[in-house]
Amino acid sequence: MNKSTAVVNQHSGDTTVVHIGFTGHRPKKLGGYDLSAPGYLQMQKDLECYIRRNLEVYDQVVCHSGLALGGDTIWSKAILAMKGAYPGRVLFHAEIPMMEQAETWFKSSDIEFWHKQIRQADFKTVYGSLAEYNKITDKKKRDAIRKKRASELLDLRNRGMLDHSDMLLALHDGSNGGTGNAVAYAKEINIEMYVVHPNVYFA
Repeated sequence: MNKSTAVVNQHSGDTTVVHIGFTGHRPKKLGGYDLSAPGYLQMQKDLECYIRRNLEVYDQVVCHSGLALGGDTIWSKAILAMKGAYPGRVLFHAEIPMMEQAETWFKSSDIEFWHKQIRQADFKTVYGSLAEYNKITDKKKRDAIRKKRASELLDLRNRGMLDHSDMLLALHDGSNGGTGNAVAYAKEINIEMYVVHPNVYFA
């Protein structure tokens, strides 16, 4: 079935459900690491409005987040705000590339929020782990292998999230990379997609 024309007629009884995925750049391509910046606040407000609009059509809105820094973080904040405002109607699916995702992040607040997302998620999908590579004693070799595997898992997460979703919201400047790969895959599987350039929020 062409996903762009398929209504998410996933029914639980007579309940209609839509699944929304999101992809977006990391902070360096957006407004930096200060999430109180006006662009981030406006972006979250717009994402919350988008969820509300879907609640006018569907009984439940399941929002999928890849939990990365940057665009994903703002999307997750919007999900959690709407989940609190509409309990049982807005659900959070955490798409986790690996449980070590946040181990190299430098801000404790970002790491704490990552764990909060895991705790508050209604559904979780974990795509892999880096733990098996800890046995490699050569640090340089170990780090190189872990970095390569992490990149593979991030791409696998994006594809898995899109396979779980009925539409994709993309904050994309047209460049190559993880977000670009997700947009390309969305086109490949013909999923409904809405793309916004970061300049809308971060001129």
